[in-house]
Amino acid sequence: MKKVYRNKFLLSVLLASSVLVSCEDDDSTLNERYSKPVIAVDQTTFSVTEGDEITINLSTLAPMSGSMEFKAELIGGTASFRDYNTSGDETVEDDGQGIIGHRFSFPAYATEHSITITPELDMFVEGAETMKLRLYSMGNANGALDQEITINIADYVSNDIAIKLDWSKTRANRHGNLEEGHYLDADGDEHPYTDYDFDFYVFDADFNEVSGFAAATGNAPEKAVLLNADLADGDYYIIPDLYDSGTDPAERFQFEINLEVAKYGVWYHSMPLTYFSDNAVSAPNGLNGGETLAAILTKSGTTYTLTDFASGDVLASGRVAQLKERIKAIKNIRRK
Repeated sequence: MKKVYRNKFLLSVLLASSVLVSCEDDDSTLNERYSKPVIAVDQTTFSVTEGDEITINLSTLAPMSGSMEFKAELIGGTASFRDYNTSGDETVEDDGQGIIGHRFSFPAYATEHSITITPELDMFVEGAETMKLRLYSMGNANGALDQEITINIADYVSNDIAIKLDWSKTRANRHGNLEEGHYLDADGDEHPYTDYDFDFYVFDADFNEVSGFAAATGNAPEKAVLLNADLADGDYYIIPDLYDSGTDPAERFQFEINLEVAKYGVWYHSMPLTYFSDNAVSAPNGLNGGETLAAILTKSGTTYTLTDFASGDVLASGRVAQLKERIKAIKNIRRK
């Protein structure tokens, strides 16, 4: 009888030991299965000029069968969220990613991946700026990443001239995403202001278009860059043009339209224009009734002066009437 009890006791000890070993093995398997691969960043500080593309190289020693999601978020510095672009996707309000940023994906089975960040080459005179970004994996993401990136940004300075015409009435929503402005038609349906089509042209004193018709494309906004090396000294006429109208609005409205002109890193000016939804249009040819004589840009060496026609400045004196007659004589200006 004692032998039977002794055998039962030994059997129970062996069973208990096997359970403990099994549990320990399971815990080890679970830890191995659910540990997150660490994502390393090769460089965390950059010094660049507006418009320069930055490449950030990421790597991991433990590639996964699924992608590893992470986010770039602006956390400090003097630059704003709209002062840079990235190769990622901008987050939106209902995607569970928190405040606005950019979402990236480290591909499945990859050990290396690169993303890009580009400080915006804008028209404003801002001086040096800094930008601090946090790259981090969100909540239950597969990879483990949490790294700050510092970018020192120098203002782009040039003798070239940038011009932009914008009538989109774009605004940021409460999350920070940009949304075009809209008007209503007679049925109460919304239409973007960009259903109306504006262009602009830049002519020299001999009425040669010097931008290569870069701002007669159908885009919104329209943009052009005038290279200093391509321009002789003299006067250049900047002429916005309402090329075509959109769907008829329920009520006549005035556009919020601005002509922006800048010498990169030196000066910037935004000029509001007066256009209404029922203004004459120029289609099917440009400069055929929808044009406005907005400004004169005067070049002397590398010095530029911008003059508003409405100011009555002497630079425009005696030339406006002649210019209007020459515009009327142009019959074959076609859009791109």
